[in-house]
Amino acid sequence: MLEFYLQYLIIVLLYAKCTAGILVNAFIVATSFQKWKTLKTLQTCDKILSCLAISRCVLLFNAMLLELLLIYFYQLFQNPVLGPAMMVGTMLMNNTNLWLTTILCVFICVKITNFNHKLFIFLKTRISSLVH
Repeated sequence: MLEFYLQYLIIVLLYAKCTAGILVNAFIVATSFQKWKTLKTLQTCDKILSCLAISRCVLLFNAMLLELLLIYFYQLFQNPVLGPAMMVGTMLMNNTNLWLTTILCVFICVKITNFNHKLFIFLKTRISSLVH
């Protein structure tokens, strides 16, 4: 009986966390879209941030959907085609999210730091021309 309540609590917390994440990321996308609509252009960092927010919305929605399917339709995961396809889709979304985060971190790191190495100065001038 305690297991049931604990499992129910974990599911409720997962859905609350995913819903909050989707709302925050949707706000970021809406703000960027409004800025793009007003200015007719976006800076590279804003484009990356918008893509990252969309990617995270999709990833969080996928987590909620997979949890729902796992609870109520666990037989789908036993299907030799559909189960691995869902896992590959999840891994693809997760890796996309990680790569976009990495790109954003590198752009911001190069923009705010100041080293005097030739390679770093070259990268800084190239990336600074992209990132306003």
